[in-house]
Amino acid sequence: MARKKIWEIDSRFFCSISGSCLALSQIRRILKDSGLVKLSRETEPLIHTQVIMGLKCDNKLSRNINKALDMKYREEIQQLEDFTQCNEIYDYWQKNSDKEKVRGLYWAALSHPLTDLETADLIGDEMHMIIHGSLEKYLLAADENRKLKEDIRRSRTREREIKEERRILNENLKQAEMKLQQNSKSKEATNTINMEKNREKQLQAINVHLQSEMTKMENELRDFREKFELLEQENYRISCQLACPKNDYEEQITSLINEADERELDNKKVLLVGGRKALKEHCRNVICRFGGSFQHHDGGVEQSKKQLCSCARQADIVICALDCISHNACLNMKKICRNEGKRIIYLRNSGVESLNRELLGQLS
Repeated sequence: MARKKIWEIDSRFFCSISGSCLALSQIRRILKDSGLVKLSRETEPLIHTQVIMGLKCDNKLSRNINKALDMKYREEIQQLEDFTQCNEIYDYWQKNSDKEKVRGLYWAALSHPLTDLETADLIGDEMHMIIHGSLEKYLLAADENRKLKEDIRRSRTREREIKEERRILNENLKQAEMKLQQNSKSKEATNTINMEKNREKQLQAINVHLQSEMTKMENELRDFREKFELLEQENYRISCQLACPKNDYEEQITSLINEADERELDNKKVLLVGGRKALKEHCRNVICRFGGSFQHHDGGVEQSKKQLCSCARQADIVICALDCISHNACLNMKKICRNEGKRIIYLRNSGVESLNRELLGQLS
């Protein structure tokens, strides 16, 4: 059975595949090879959006990207070739998803002919959490890099100060030598010269030590830059995932809200945890049309986490948008709702269509 081509995979996974499995430099090169030279020079979010649109059908760009992925991850693809059942693929993913080759394993699993949509959703959700962990590593590395650059700046400033001190000492030494020549019997002049020479030797030793420290710090900075290149790829995938065009939502708002006319929440308090900030008011309109009272909390990004617990206890229904909420916030909501006997609804994504569909299903 032939493996799936990228345009045969569910389009919901295009964003994570292009953002996680290929570096931006590789995508720019593929665009040039596909005759899209002008697009290859555009900004990262625009390239990401246009590439996702191009993957929806069989064309030169989608074929080139599929070829690049197969060549880059051929080792991981061979590891899954002999599997004959879908559960074998998922078991192998769970055992190896914490290793360095998780990107290749992600592509090999999604393109395997036996991977069904349910298994793909499970793998996609776990990959989403892995990417969140990568972002935290990126922020830590960025902080370490900033501190390292500050240490190097201070070392270079100190080096310039030592050079200036050395220049002054050399001038003083020359003056002392001239004075010694004028009065060779002056013991005080001799002692001064010896002291200056000893001071110069001490400064030379300090300078050698600082040079060694600077070399060490520069090597560490180079290592951090290499880490940055990997972490920036993950950050690019997340930032592009948030750069979603608004026009698609504007066209769907009216038709989605109208479906709620015959459903009622009886003025129950509905708390939405997470979700995209740009869609907050659209979500409020959906809840109000259902007859509910809308509340929102971003899950602890800008608002207080203590306030989140208080809001959850006051609400009648809690809705968690899994694609825009931290793992810890989601677990806390689940625990509070279980203890308080409240209903909790999970959204796979924070779109208005997904919210409307879940409420229709819960109230029907």
